[in-house]
Amino acid sequence: MPVSDVGATPNKPQKRLASLKPTLLFWLFFFILNFLLFLPLYLLNYQDATFLPRIDSLQELLFSRPNPDIFRLNLEISLLILAFPLLKWLWTPAARKGYARIFFLLYLLALLYAIYEAVTLSLYHTTPVIFNDYRFFISGIGFLVDGLRLSSWQLILMAALILTLIVLFYKLVLRWFTRLPVEKLGRASCLAAGMFMALLAGVILFRGSALARPESVVSSLGMKLAANARASIAAREEIGAYNRIRPEKTYNYAETTRLLRRPNVYLIFVESYGSVLYKRPHFVDDYQELMQETEARLQNAGWTLSTGLSTSPTWGGGSWMAYTSAEFGLHIGSQPQFLATEERFSQQPYPSLGRYLQSQGYRHVRLAPIQRKLTAHEYAANDAFYGPDRWITFDDLNYQGPLYGWGPAPPDQFSLNQASQILTEEGDQPLFFFYLTQGSHYPWAPLPPFVNDWRTLNDPHWPAPPPIGEPIPHRDNIEHYREAIRYQWETLSDFILSTSSDEDAIFILIGDHQPPRVSRREDGYETPIHIIARDADFVHRFDRYGFEPGLVVSHLEPDMKHEALYSMLVRALVDAYGVSAEPVPVLPDGIHLDIPTPTPAP
Repeated sequence: MPVSDVGATPNKPQKRLASLKPTLLFWLFFFILNFLLFLPLYLLNYQDATFLPRIDSLQELLFSRPNPDIFRLNLEISLLILAFPLLKWLWTPAARKGYARIFFLLYLLALLYAIYEAVTLSLYHTTPVIFNDYRFFISGIGFLVDGLRLSSWQLILMAALILTLIVLFYKLVLRWFTRLPVEKLGRASCLAAGMFMALLAGVILFRGSALARPESVVSSLGMKLAANARASIAAREEIGAYNRIRPEKTYNYAETTRLLRRPNVYLIFVESYGSVLYKRPHFVDDYQELMQETEARLQNAGWTLSTGLSTSPTWGGGSWMAYTSAEFGLHIGSQPQFLATEERFSQQPYPSLGRYLQSQGYRHVRLAPIQRKLTAHEYAANDAFYGPDRWITFDDLNYQGPLYGWGPAPPDQFSLNQASQILTEEGDQPLFFFYLTQGSHYPWAPLPPFVNDWRTLNDPHWPAPPPIGEPIPHRDNIEHYREAIRYQWETLSDFILSTSSDEDAIFILIGDHQPPRVSRREDGYETPIHIIARDADFVHRFDRYGFEPGLVVSHLEPDMKHEALYSMLVRALVDAYGVSAEPVPVLPDGIHLDIPTPTPAP
């Protein structure tokens, strides 16, 4: 080796690269960690979003834009990173570690909140309100785990993976804050950091509470938490209204009306059956063709049909809130509202639709075919709350074939027909029958087969469907949902036709909420509702509310709310088949709730 090469100093390009390395590490850390906080919302909405920002004005560039892209800043995380090089004279090794740990904890909180916010905004189209949401998530976690059908070791593996990622991220943050040579950051970087901080201070001053909005280009975890706290306090105050209601004063139908004829009433909630079927081009034509085919089949068999749109109290989930609102004539739009109602009226009977019909000599039966076992406490609470004469559960069905969906449960075709056969064998008392379908529950695949003889489904040799768990592309979700609605209508129309000997039967088919993943905020909360009976006079009594003949509507404005169904149905039954001292009043909003008007945020 030439003597001149020994101890040679780096050349100028190497020096420049070495001096740029801290700067690159600093700004990469700044932008990547900011952008990651907005990734959950983008991933849950990528089918309707663009990766790069849609910028049509200076307002959208700097302040607010609806496209959920990741190119945004979190106020607190940005300030902590930007302040680090500007306070470099303070950084002893111990101070750096302490600062890193504070940053890690704050970032972990911000990331968890970002995931929580993304789920509530994307799947349920509601703003995050922790008072409502934590009970909803706790109640649903067991159902979710059962639906995924994960084994214990898979759950342990997932927990271990999450914990490992958290530990690795902690080590990365600690290394960055303790090893980054902030003294080597150039003046340009320090000046840019100072300018960024000044800009963020201006955003705080002029934008204020707007930083809590998900569309804000600069968002604040503190502002989001404060807005969530205010909304949670208001939601807690609303619960008092549910404790003050006197439903026996409003729904005193057992005392004021009497049914002289008692047709069987089937109230069937169709899972994830939303008005999005009218609003998206990839659904409309297929749905209307399906409805025309079904309408012709039913009309040819002597059935009269009428259809409207009803506003559900929930979006994308919470079926129990939707059907309870309809049966109780009470708006229940959050899990705390449901739990408050359940707690109170498990102790005293609520004069619901089911209990009213029981007072008129009906037998109230609820079909609940999911395999998941309820605890004794859960069963007793449900029994006291809804008050049926009979539950038909999975064990009653004596089903041996493969299970489907999130329940999991037997195919709807089997559950409905087997339940009908059980009830026929048990007697001919007038029937009020409730069911929430399973076949159109997300993820809508794999679907059970639709067969000519439903009894053949009870065969353990049918191939079992694959487990649910892998992410499903949006295009596949659309196709699966379309096929699930077709399967659901094939099943329901076949079941209706099988009751042809029941001349007086009345079917109310209504969606519980919009389907998650394939609908969006603009699609609203409306769901189709169908009244189907051989008695044309009874069906046409719903014309006054805006219902239209057939199985489709020509307008997309809601005709009613779910909580109005109770009074509407009793009014129609009494007018058609009974007597009352005076006409039953229809309550468009159900029971009036004395909810205080919230104080506007400053």
